[in-house]
Amino acid sequence: MWNTTILPILTSLIATGLGIFFVWLFNRKRQSDERANQMSHILNEISDIRNKIANGLERSALETAKNEKLWEDVKEDIQEIKDQVAENKALIQKTNEQVAKNKAMIHIINEQVSENKALIQKIDKQVSENTNSIENLINIIEDLQSVTTGMQNIMRDSISSKS
Repeated sequence: MWNTTILPILTSLIATGLGIFFVWLFNRKRQSDERANQMSHILNEISDIRNKIANGLERSALETAKNEKLWEDVKEDIQEIKDQVAENKALIQKTNEQVAKNKAMIHIINEQVSENKALIQKIDKQVSENTNSIENLINIIEDLQSVTTGMQNIMRDSISSKS
């Protein structure tokens, strides 16, 4: 019984225990390596951040100097603009006066255009009436011509029949 049941069970248990032990050992090694990699990564990131901060401080100092120079230039530009604005105010006033004169002239022209429109409408009406009168005269003349032609034919027939 010892050889047939207990020894194989004991061997199987020892093999299973060794397998579990090796898996546990492998996982522990892997976790240890993973932690070491994470720590390395974190230390590298900290180093990068320190370098970036140092570079940022240097850039900040340079930018501050540039900004101060830029601010002085802006102040000078603002003063020049203020001077130009003061000079342009007189020109704007003259332009406004000219615009007011032009508006008055435009108003007068608009009134003249309105009057001209009324005259043109009257002329169009008169032309239309004259056209109708001419067409009536043409119709009367055509009627007279046909009457005259008819009378000439009657007279010719009458002369021909007497002869």
